[in-house]
Amino acid sequence: MDFPLCTLSSQRGCFQRSYNLIKEAAGENNVYLVALRHKDKSTHPESEIKKAKEELGRFCKEVNIIDIKSFSRYNYYLLALKSIFTSDPLTVNLYKSEEMHNLIRNLTNRVKFNIAHYDTISLVEYIADTGNIPKYLTHHGVESFMIRRRVNNEPNYLKKIYLIIEAYKLRSYEKNNCFKFNLNIMVSEDDKKMLKKFPQPRILKLLKMELM
Repeated sequence: MDFPLCTLSSQRGCFQRSYNLIKEAAGENNVYLVALRHKDKSTHPESEIKKAKEELGRFCKEVNIIDIKSFSRYNYYLLALKSIFTSDPLTVNLYKSEEMHNLIRNLTNRVKFNIAHYDTISLVEYIADTGNIPKYLTHHGVESFMIRRRVNNEPNYLKKIYLIIEAYKLRSYEKNNCFKFNLNIMVSEDDKKMLKKFPQPRILKLLKMELM
C-alpha cells in the first residue's frame, strides 16, 4: 500500500508521536513524508535537518521537507497582525505555502496513494491537494481548547484579547473542517468528547501509550 503522510508538529512530544506513527505505518506501507519547517538556522540548523532526513529515510519511501519563508520575530508579528483581518487563525496562516501545494499535487499525480494522513489541523489548507482518497487527521490536542486555556494564564491584556480571537477562529475552523476527514484521530478521552460537539466528525481515540 502507498501511504502519503503530511506531517507538521511544533512540540517535542508531537515530534516523538509523529516519528513513531511513521515508523509503525512503514512496517506495512510505503510512506511518503511531506513536512514543513520554518527556515530558521538558529533553531533548525542544516546539520540537524540532514540527520533527520537520514533517519526518516530508513522508514519512508520519500522524505520531502519544505522551508517556509525566513521566520524572524519581525515576520511572525507582522503575520500575527495581518491574521487579525483574515478568517483563518494565525496557526493556519503560519503554514501556508504555495510550494507545499505544488509538491503535494505533483506527488499525488505521480503516485497512486490509498490514504493521506494530516498530522495537525493546521494542514487542512492542503486537503484538496491529495484528491479524492481517504484522509485521516491527527489531533495532538483540540487546538482551540488549548488556546483558550492559555487565555487564563496570560497577564498581558492585549495578548489575552488576541488569544480569545484566535481561539474563536480556531473553534470555527475545526467545526468547519474536521467532518471533511474520513477519520479524526484523538489521543485523549477529553479531546474526543470536545470534538464530538462538532458536526458529524468520525473519531478514533488512540491511547497515549500507543503513540509514544
